[in-house]
Amino acid sequence: MILSSLRKRGVRLPPMETEDGLTARDIMDKIRSFYVRFERSRNKEISEFAESYFLELLHEYPKSMCSRHLTESMQLLIALYYFDSKPNPEEKDPLWNGFSYEDLSIIFDRSKATIHEAIIRKEAEAKQLLEEARLKEKAKAVAFEQLVKEEKMK
Repeated sequence: MILSSLRKRGVRLPPMETEDGLTARDIMDKIRSFYVRFERSRNKEISEFAESYFLELLHEYPKSMCSRHLTESMQLLIALYYFDSKPNPEEKDPLWNGFSYEDLSIIFDRSKATIHEAIIRKEAEAKQLLEEARLKEKAKAVAFEQLVKEEKMK
């Protein structure tokens, strides 16, 4: 799951939400809407995982997922999914090119135009959060190497 992976790597995500104020109908309408878009999709690459990604988002961000308007949290999550999925620029022939706008429109049950707008609005913030997490991981690795060296010297 993407949210769990981001969290494990130390990426600061928006706070989880509760379903307070939502009705069963709101949630079922969102699920139905997702399946209509999902079944229309011809993209076989994303179809294998789209349901689990959607359900993870619905579980952790029910209000934002069910909201007709795109919340700040959803905009940031869309941008994080997009930029985190992109291959390393140094990689010559990546196995996967990352999520497309179409992929994200299925996962988040939004239009491609809305996905595009969210990515543009939150690009800087998402890239900063991903870079911070990458630097923390790198610092931990360096600290671990140093600790191993010190232990060997004893």
